[in-house]
Parts: sequence; C-alpha cells; structure tokens
Amino acid sequence: MTGNPELHELRLWLARQLLGLARLSARNTRRLMQQAQRSEQLPIKWLLLMAARGLLTIADGSSRLAGKVVRPRQ
Repeated sequence: MTGNPELHELRLWLARQLLGLARLSARNTRRLMQQAQRSEQLPIKWLLLMAARGLLTIADGSSRLAGKVVRPRQ
C-alpha cells in the first residue's frame, strides 16, 4: 500500500464506526418494526414504520460509505 499509514488507520477506524452505526440502526429498525406490528393504532403504526424506514436508510448509507472509505478511488 502506498501513502500515509496513519491515513489508512484513520480510514479503518472510520469504517468501523460507520459499520457500528449501521448495525445499531438495523437493530433499532427491527425493534420499531416489532412495535409497529403490535400497535393497533394506525397513526402510531405509520409513525413507527416511517422511523424504521429512516433508520434503514441510515444503515444502508453507513455501510455503503464504510466500503468507500476503506477502498478509496485510485
């Protein structure tokens, strides 16, 4: 590998942080989905599902960004 080794370590650290955020978002998404299934009030169910959708977007974006951080363009 060429370049500054500290930069590579920083990229790996950032990637780990992003993957941790993705994992946490996915876990919370599952919890929100379960709450939505149990809710009998449609407005609450809708809000829970929208929140879960937002967390899923965060999880997806974080994992994609982590891949880009580790493999920068040449």
